[in-house]
Amino acid sequence: METSEIIRHVGALSYLGIFGISFLANVVVPVPEEVVILAIGYVVGAGTMNFWVVLVIVIAGMFLSDLIMFTASLRGNKIVRLAYDKFFARLIPMNDEFIARHINKIVFVARFLVNLRFIGPFFAGQAKMSYKKFMLIDGAAIIIYAATLLWAGHYFSGRIESIFSGVGTVKNVILVVVGLVLLITITQAIKKAFLRFEMKGEKK
Repeated sequence: METSEIIRHVGALSYLGIFGISFLANVVVPVPEEVVILAIGYVVGAGTMNFWVVLVIVIAGMFLSDLIMFTASLRGNKIVRLAYDKFFARLIPMNDEFIARHINKIVFVARFLVNLRFIGPFFAGQAKMSYKKFMLIDGAAIIIYAATLLWAGHYFSGRIESIFSGVGTVKNVILVVVGLVLLITITQAIKKAFLRFEMKGEKK
């Protein structure tokens, strides 16, 4: 979908429509969520909507989406688990020990990862994180994320084409970095497990 078409569709939305697209952008809308939020900021910059009202609506939509996914994962929803197994398991394998140790960081950082935001609410649910802690961490990340992108779309409206075209590049860089971090993490976990196995063998 071209930039002008995205902006045209977003510009035709009401406040209720903004809430709906913010709620669905994480899992349904067929373009990167960053592009959608930047487009909303661009439309706000045109003076058709109030920035602060839109910011609250966008935050509410994304937060509710994350909260539903967290609740589904916490309750062992089969559809959510199937989605993880099909799309994310190979990229980010389940490591209960690592997740339990770093779950707060995972929830916060996942909000800023292109096409990987699902893992924050999902792993939080798997780790049985409390609702209060999840809402605080995820809410803080969403506020920073949404405010930054909306402001960028508003402020850099004259350069919106170049910003949108750069989303793909940013996505690739992020995925490479995430892949390297995961590779190092998995390697270290395997090494530790192997050393523990060797120590047990020596004791026998």
